[in-house]
Amino acid sequence: FERTQAGYQEVHRTNLWGAAGNLAAGVTLFLGIHRFPSVEFWIIAVYGIQGACRVANAVMMCVQRHYLLTHGIRFSRSKAKELIGDGLAFTCAHSVSPLLLREGGKLLASHLGGPAAAGVYSVLNQIATFLGGFITMVTMPLWPALMDSAARHDYGFDRMRKRVWGATLAYAGVAGIGLTLCGSWLIERWLGGQVHIGQDVLLAFSCCYLASAWMHVNYVCVTGLGIIIAPAVILVVEAILALVAGWVGMRWAGMPGLLWGMVSVMACLSAWMFPAMLIQRLRLHKALGVAALVASASPL
Repeated sequence: FERTQAGYQEVHRTNLWGAAGNLAAGVTLFLGIHRFPSVEFWIIAVYGIQGACRVANAVMMCVQRHYLLTHGIRFSRSKAKELIGDGLAFTCAHSVSPLLLREGGKLLASHLGGPAAAGVYSVLNQIATFLGGFITMVTMPLWPALMDSAARHDYGFDRMRKRVWGATLAYAGVAGIGLTLCGSWLIERWLGGQVHIGQDVLLAFSCCYLASAWMHVNYVCVTGLGIIIAPAVILVVEAILALVAGWVGMRWAGMPGLLWGMVSVMACLSAWMFPAMLIQRLRLHKALGVAALVASASPL
């Protein structure tokens, strides 16, 4: 249902219901945890209320667009096959690849560095999720707009791509520099001095985050132009190779080696392959648009 809303360019509704669910869950947990101090209450308060808000969002969309449920006779098997293939590709890119990097890296850290290393890796993952949320808020609503722009051969897409590239690099660069210089102090204040992360680890992590942000914005642009399968394959292969390189790096240099091993694989694959695919597809779209314009102007 939320992907359907994205297709209607109504991601703001999904975000509003999600924010409402988070706020209601936080208030419920704050008010009720002392009266019901149990894991069951925590699960219901957090995940139950969030789920209820998402269901309410889906119901409202179906009420507003009731034809989505009443016109099953128009079901297209060929289109469903295409959507299932694209859906599997998106699952690999958005779920399988991040899961391998997140949990696989944690597994390597715990087995080669012990519980402390696993805890540090988990904290870094939380920081990456927090920092990445700002980029996702900008890029994800652009997705359907990019697809529409590409379908109309609107070359403003290229100008937008350059702006997003510049903004992403600037944001990720500033965040990485700030995290490298002040991250140790901030993390100690955040976690009450229980976790200390050195500047060498934060420098390697900042480079990983920069590579991930660069990959994400290019992935959004590439898939917006209709390239779905190839980026998913690249991301899954990249995640597997990153774990192998991370394993080698951690055996030699500890946690910084794990992170540098991962970022080296990103630099060798998605960091240049996605921009190359994007520029190639843009040239193809421009050539097709010019050909269509010439054909429409021809008296024949």
